[in-house]
Amino acid sequence: MLITSFELDKVMPAFIIANGAASFGMEVTLFFTLWGINALKEKSIYSGKNIKEKMITMMLPSHPKTTTISRLNMMGIGTGMMKSMMQENNIETLPDLMDLSIEMGSKLIACQMTMGMMGITTDEIRDGVEYGGVALYIEEASESGVTLTF
Repeated sequence: MLITSFELDKVMPAFIIANGAASFGMEVTLFFTLWGINALKEKSIYSGKNIKEKMITMMLPSHPKTTTISRLNMMGIGTGMMKSMMQENNIETLPDLMDLSIEMGSKLIACQMTMGMMGITTDEIRDGVEYGGVALYIEEASESGVTLTF
């Protein structure tokens, strides 16, 4: 799966499908690039970065709990309602789905080019993540019977 978005209603389905596929014994690889890489962040670090990297770090989310919905966010009200409805319907949170995905053996790969461009360091990325570039994504995708983009 190719994850290019960090919007709740786009990244959640990726993990729900990934976990479903893993539960059927399929090998699952999720490649995170562009805005999608923010799903893998666990914290923001400013030290050692240049001014542009510090500015983008300040603007980017620092944890998957902070993701919002793509439409009808209404300054956070829509996102809050959606997360409340998910909780009422016993739907796992994004961080919980991510933890489960790693536990089930899914491979999460952070795009090194995106990390370099946005000044994201490996110290900001959650444990259990691998790093690679487009060649690794192409290799994984070429061996796949199903490739999805979110």
